This record gives sequence, C-alpha cells and structure tokens, in this order.
Amino acid sequence: MKILEKGVIVMKEYLNKHSEQLYEYVLNERFLKAPQHIQAMLKRIVVDTFGAIIAGTEAPVSRITREVANAQYAPGKCTVLGQRGKLAMVGAAFANGASANALDCDDGNRPTKGHCSASILPAIFALAEDMQLSGERFLDALLVAYEIGIRASVLVHKLRPDYHSTGSWSGLGIVAGHCNIKKYDMETFFHALGIAEGWGAYSPMMRGVDYPNMLKDAISWGSMSGTVSALMAEKGHTGIPPLFTFKEAEPEIDTLGKKYRAEQNYFKPFCACRWTHAGAYAAKNLLDKYHCDVNDIAEIKICSFEEAIRLPYSEPSNTENAQYNIGFPIASYLVYGQVGPRQVLNEFRNEKILTLMSKMKVEHDPELQALFPTTSKTRLEITMNDGAVYKSEAMQPEGDYNYKPFDDVSIKEKYMRFVSPVLGEAKTEAFYENVMNIEKFSAAADILKGLDLSN
Repeated sequence: MKILEKGVIVMKEYLNKHSEQLYEYVLNERFLKAPQHIQAMLKRIVVDTFGAIIAGTEAPVSRITREVANAQYAPGKCTVLGQRGKLAMVGAAFANGASANALDCDDGNRPTKGHCSASILPAIFALAEDMQLSGERFLDALLVAYEIGIRASVLVHKLRPDYHSTGSWSGLGIVAGHCNIKKYDMETFFHALGIAEGWGAYSPMMRGVDYPNMLKDAISWGSMSGTVSALMAEKGHTGIPPLFTFKEAEPEIDTLGKKYRAEQNYFKPFCACRWTHAGAYAAKNLLDKYHCDVNDIAEIKICSFEEAIRLPYSEPSNTENAQYNIGFPIASYLVYGQVGPRQVLNEFRNEKILTLMSKMKVEHDPELQALFPTTSKTRLEITMNDGAVYKSEAMQPEGDYNYKPFDDVSIKEKYMRFVSPVLGEAKTEAFYENVMNIEKFSAAADILKGLDLSN
C-alpha cells in the first residue's frame, strides 16, 4: 500500500481485513462471473435507465442542466443525450444524470428508498466513453458501482438516520466503478470513497417531498460528484475515513459476491414517485372491477402510509409537482389509463384531471404504514354521485422484485412506450437491440452509432 506523505491523513490506519475484502471485491468483480439472473437484471437496468434518460431529455430540468453543463464544463469524448456536442466526463455525467431522473420513471431499490441506477449509469457510461471501454468492461464497472452504491445507502441510513437523497451516497458506488477499471491502490480507493461521502449532497429528502422541485433525489449531483471524487483521489486528494471502515459496514461487506443487492431492484411503469404508483394501481383495480364512470365520481379517498400522504394532492403547477403528487397519478390513470411522459409533461393542467383531484382527500392507514418500506401499498375509496361506494384492495405496484417483477418483455414494453415518441419506433427498436447486446461490443460507446439521439 502507498504510504502517504507526512501531515495528511494516513488512511491505512483505518483499514482492516474487511477493508481488504471490499477492495478485493471491487478489483475483481466481473459481469460474467455474476449469476445469470444478476446478469439479466443488470441488462434490464441498462435498458430501463437509458430509456429514462432519453425520455427525460424533453423535460425542463434536463434542458436547464444541459445549458449549464455546456457553459461550464470542457468539451470531451462523452455523449450528452439530447444534444450533438460532447463533454468531458464530469459534464456528461451531470447532464445525463439530470435527464435520468427528470420524469421520475427511473428504477429503484426497495431497502434504500433510492434510485441508484439513474445516478451511477450516466457516470459509468461517461467513464466507458472516455476510456474506450468494451461493453463487457462497462458492465463490470456498472455492476460494482451498483453493489457498492446500494450498500453505501444502507449504511448512510443506518448511521445517519435522516432520509437522505440518492445523491448523498451514489458517489461511493461511482468511485468503486472507477477503481474496478483503473485499479487504484487500496488507500487511494478509500480516499476516493471518503471524498465521495464528504462531497455527497445532504439534500433533505422529505423537504423535497413537502415542496416538490427540480432537486428531487439529487441524482445529477451524485453523478457529477462521484466522478469528480474519483478524479481528485487519482491526483492525491485525501478524504475522510469512509463509512465502509465502520464496524456497521462489516455485514454488508461480508455478503459481497454472495448476495447481490441488484436482486432487490424494482422498475417503475409510471412517471411518478414510486410511493404514488400503488394509488394508480388501486384506480385500475376499481375501473376493472366496477367499470365506474369517472364523470360521476363525487369523492376519492386515498388511504396510505405517512410518507405517501405527505405528498400533495393539490393542483400541480409544473411537471415536478405532477410527479411528486399522490393525487395526479390516480387522476391521470382514471382519465388516460396511463401515467407516462405525455401526462406528466403536458397534461398536468388537464381539466378532467384537475376536476378529479379537487374531489380527493387522504387518510393515514396504520396497517399500510407497518408494511413500509418493504412494500408501498395504497387503498382507494371512491364515492359516486348516486351514493355508491367502491373500495379497492390494498394495492402494491407491479415491478417490485417480490411482486410481479418485470421481465425482459415488460421492460421492453415500457422502454418502447416511453422512448418511441422521442426517437421514432425504428431508432427506438435499434437502440434497444444494441443495449441488450452491449457486452458483445468492443467499444461500449458504439451502441450509439448510427443513432441521432439529439433532440
């Protein structure tokens, strides 16, 4: 191990056998060594996240971030989806991270209450383009980044019990992905982890729930800061002893390569906070069962857990208000049978939707609270003008790892539905095939060849 100069933090004093275990995993994990179901899950993550980025390029926050990134970051080798010009790694990671979470349709991981893929994939793909990595090596780094990022989230919430946004911990996964490729020495790696933790966005998540805005899960900041942390550590920048040196990290380290956190991934069929999806499924349950006329609805009672009912159900004024709104997805599904990019970008002032939302009220359900965050369930009670009352079951959103998980067919259906309006059907299909076969590409960046992904 490298001995650091006198007067700076000597990271080796904080390292132990578990640190070595973590380091060896990060260096040696490979996509093709992982179980087949994990390989399949990672490919779905790649398809789904690229789909979220492409669909998200049309959102206002994506355009704003691209403008700032182009003005403030250097040109480089890395693609920014939604434009022709390329940027250096940091700028591309930042811009694509904003698009990945712009419509809140990116995947998540149930124990973390966060969205690892949307933050790490833009950063790791930028690394792959910058270093001309093969598709297989890109997947190696992405798998490592995901497994370390999710474990970092578990530890963050254990050691600092506030609900922290994804950007507060995703950077640790990103520097692990860099280490898998660049083979840092052990102390440099742990400094990089410490920098990423120190520079992670605090971003108080529940305030963002109470006041929906473009910050959301701080996804883009995590993409950017994780990339910067790796680059700074390479130059000798030091960091704090990271949370992976704590005793509480040992159980998470012991499972590396044995239990994959990617197994607990979920995918989102709707463009909305995951906590609201159950309400849309409850609306579907009532429509399928009772065929009620939405024009004759007098009242809609939403019964759910505390975190969900803290979301507003008032009239949204912009797309972020629509995405972080417990009422909008229910009303959108009742009117359109869908909560997709079109609805959250263009229909948040739709009169039919707003009329239904004006008839809503919320109620806390202790039974559903006890199930959260393992599951996020919601019940609806709809009262009709004639006095009839229809009650849904307590619905759980599909796509959870433990409830109607998405297979390749489900992922493709969502991807085509979200991306075709942006690229057209032929390009959308071609890009899907490239992404699903990315491990066969000698250069990961070649999945973009022949496709104009600028708007």
